[in-house]
Amino acid sequence: MLDETRMSILRVMRIGIYRGDKYTQDFTVAEIAERIETNPQRIYHHVDKLVEFGFLIKSREEKKKRSLITYYQRTALGFVISYNSDDPLPQL
Repeated sequence: MLDETRMSILRVMRIGIYRGDKYTQDFTVAEIAERIETNPQRIYHHVDKLVEFGFLIKSREEKKKRSLITYYQRTALGFVISYNSDDPLPQL
């Protein structure tokens, strides 16, 4: 999970995006790739893993011409990632 690309995806998605005149926090893979400045093909694998781990969900699908566009959304505003499962969470 601690892959830098996955962390970048989560950071980008926390910020949100203006699509037209509407602010939203659901992204397509192409929109994520544009923000991270990489190829969308490189992002698909990481998005699939983030969905598998429960960090992202498919929020909706939209049919455009002959393709299906999938939008993804974070499952939480923030995440706590521990490097060692034996480490206690910090006291707030």
